[in-house]
Amino acid sequence: MPFIAGKEPDDFVAYKPVYERIQDWIFKLDVGIGIGPFRLGMFCLVVLLASFASLATKGIAAMEYEPRETRVGDVRAPVDESEFLAGLERWVQPGDSLFSYPYMPSAYYFLDARNPTYYPLMQPGMMTAEDQRRVIGELEAAPPRWLIYEDYPPEAVLAFWPGSDPARIPMAEVNAYLHAHYHPVDTVAGPWGHVEVMKSNSPAPVP
Repeated sequence: MPFIAGKEPDDFVAYKPVYERIQDWIFKLDVGIGIGPFRLGMFCLVVLLASFASLATKGIAAMEYEPRETRVGDVRAPVDESEFLAGLERWVQPGDSLFSYPYMPSAYYFLDARNPTYYPLMQPGMMTAEDQRRVIGELEAAPPRWLIYEDYPPEAVLAFWPGSDPARIPMAEVNAYLHAHYHPVDTVAGPWGHVEVMKSNSPAPVP
């Protein structure tokens, strides 16, 4: 599974007590505290079992991945992520202009789309008023055809990034601009939630 900041991988959590015991025994060996032959043998056995268990967990996880041809080459991805990408590909064509808000900078790469702004992402809670004005100006100068929009409630932002400035999370100016200039055409579900695919209201958006 992808490693998420603040969240330990599942296999690490499952075998954490074993890892801690191994770490304790390694410390004792390192500082010269006596460990008899029996305990040393048990130590080696535990190390082997933990290694096999970890490899087995990763092997099972790998079985959940399937090969997929994308616009930028072949990849292996979970089925739900492949379906998510396919949902975006139905709308955004190669070479189209796109703004992904506030996250998912990888969308530009996998969709072979062009971001007309300076910002690959806009982190809620960290962007300044000047950042908002700049991105709005760039969107007005070259309005992208497509918008991938995901709504992040403040409590979700603070749960992952507790150091965020609550006053900067809403980014009201950018949100107001996007909703005034784009209309939803589809909802695409992903493994972590869903995004709105929105199309420009402009009669002549940037291709």
